[in-house]
Amino acid sequence: MAQPPLLLEESYFDIVNLEAVPEYVPDAEGQPRRQGVEMQLGLATVNDNPNVWRVSLDIAHKALEEETPRYRFRLRAIGFFRCVADEIPEAEVAQLIATNGASILYSSAREYLLMLTSRTPWGQLSLPTMSFADAVLTPDEA
Repeated sequence: MAQPPLLLEESYFDIVNLEAVPEYVPDAEGQPRRQGVEMQLGLATVNDNPNVWRVSLDIAHKALEEETPRYRFRLRAIGFFRCVADEIPEAEVAQLIATNGASILYSSAREYLLMLTSRTPWGQLSLPTMSFADAVLTPDEA
């Protein structure tokens, strides 16, 4: 089995905010209403090691005019990734890191939010499925 081109060295959440909205009224049929989500993706090389990249993914609720949300939340996941594939052209490494790093962090955030909301009054909140295949970033130095 070949080694993957990307290694996760460390990840953590540095911002975790969750509020069950008291004004929320459950649907008469018990179906949860839509929950808006917005995200911001950050990518930077780590200046003492150019092969290590810092990816940040900030995920928060987004107000929807027509509906009171079940939850107001914000999570920011930080991950440090190393590209170990020498055959990938340097110009493509940022895209590899952004696409795959964001996907890994989003998956962690999705599971973390499910766990946090499993003990809340309005039930579990699952983030929608997301693709980062089109993520295009210009990296900054961290």
